[in-house]
Amino acid sequence: MREVWAGEAGQLRWKVLVRSEHGEVLSFVERQLGPVTATSGMAGPALYPGQVVNWWVGRATGLPYFILVRTAPNVQRVTVVLAQGNPIPLQLSPVIEEFGLRFASSPLPDAAEIVELQIETGPRE
Repeated sequence: MREVWAGEAGQLRWKVLVRSEHGEVLSFVERQLGPVTATSGMAGPALYPGQVVNWWVGRATGLPYFILVRTAPNVQRVTVVLAQGNPIPLQLSPVIEEFGLRFASSPLPDAAEIVELQIETGPRE
């Protein structure tokens, strides 16, 4: 498992862990808030055919909702748009050459309803 990204907000800390196995990419977000910890994520193809983003959203007891995103190298920006109207820009990792992907993860407000992911692409960074 390789750590490819990490973040923190107040006492909440998280890191994105990735490995490739049997042609699939396993991506997890490990979260910690005080004594509460959880690890969740997704497995499958790095990206589905014709897609530039693959994402997971979920929650563990005692922790906020989280989004985990993996993107094509040419994705420059991903913004989460919530039903409440407040956009949340995600900070993307540099391209992780081992996987040929960029990664992001962020906590979301409680009861967040994602309306869309706005994705901007450009030349590979």
